Amino acid sequence: DHYSEDTAGNGTLWEAVSVNGELGNFARVVKVCGYDRQLSGSQAYSVFAPVNAAFTEADADKLIRQYEDAKTRKDDNPVVRQFLQNHIALYIHPVSELTNDTLLMMNGKFQTFSPTAVGGRNLLSSNGKCSNGVLFTVEKPIDYFPNVLEYMGQDSQLDSVYRFIT
Repeated sequence: DHYSEDTAGNGTLWEAVSVNGELGNFARVVKVCGYDRQLSGSQAYSVFAPVNAAFTEADADKLIRQYEDAKTRKDDNPVVRQFLQNHIALYIHPVSELTNDTLLMMNGKFQTFSPTAVGGRNLLSSNGKCSNGVLFTVEKPIDYFPNVLEYMGQDSQLDSVYRFIT
């Protein structure tokens, strides 16, 4: 409802990601994890997609294997939380030369946002207008930094403490 048809852009975010040859590896992970449906819906998002030059086919294959291995924990799948949701923010956040902000990503982490970068990664393209949000391309995947509790769950010597707390 935020856009009329003549200003809505060229399809949904999923359509923009899936047809962009530079985002093929990111698109594969999005599709396998089922986020293609979300990026095709009516909810507005800002997507920060890493390009194939820095997010290789091997990187995508590794994440897909990790996703499949942890599929039984779908509500808390580490690939979804640490990768996909770390590259997607709710709502439309266009960038301008005056932007100096902090974005709340879908996984609850905060990322710095400026006219040239997000989360310390350079923006290669910005403000790609879509019917349900904006698409940005970034030079490399945005780093995920676990909090103390998440770190305990990743450490094999502390995972029993993590399971007890959670």
